Amino acid sequence: MIEVIVLFTISLLGIREGFHLNAVRDIRTLSSVMGPGSFILVLSFGLMITSIAHVLFNYRKMIDMGKATQGKKTGLPVSKKLMGMIGVFATYAYLINIFGFILPTIFFFLLEFRLAGVKSWKINILLTSGLVASFQVVFIKYCEMIFPRGIFWN
Repeated sequence: MIEVIVLFTISLLGIREGFHLNAVRDIRTLSSVMGPGSFILVLSFGLMITSIAHVLFNYRKMIDMGKATQGKKTGLPVSKKLMGMIGVFATYAYLINIFGFILPTIFFFLLEFRLAGVKSWKINILLTSGLVASFQVVFIKYCEMIFPRGIFWN
């Protein structure tokens, strides 16, 4: 339930920011007519739909898990998987400025999918290449966003 609350809160903040960016934009200074607010709105609405769908499809499972843990002492142990994911993300945030977008993103998704439980390297590589290619097409080609090129290619 915590993940749903976090996703929903982030989507609400994104929707608020998207409307704000659309309200204060100056079309003469933008290279894209839609502006950055529209992209944030689309992504935020998608995130909101995802969080609502998660609740709808997993409501019974969440209730059953709540009943199963009643009466048990539930602490908040630090998960090695979570710490690994945070470490991979921190490394990615550092390396993207050095090597640019594509290489660190490929390694990031390969490691994140592996940590998330994708056992097959074949599926992992297919998912990673699909995501990196879709990011390339949607954000760099279509939305004309500028991603870091790295210090070696500047």
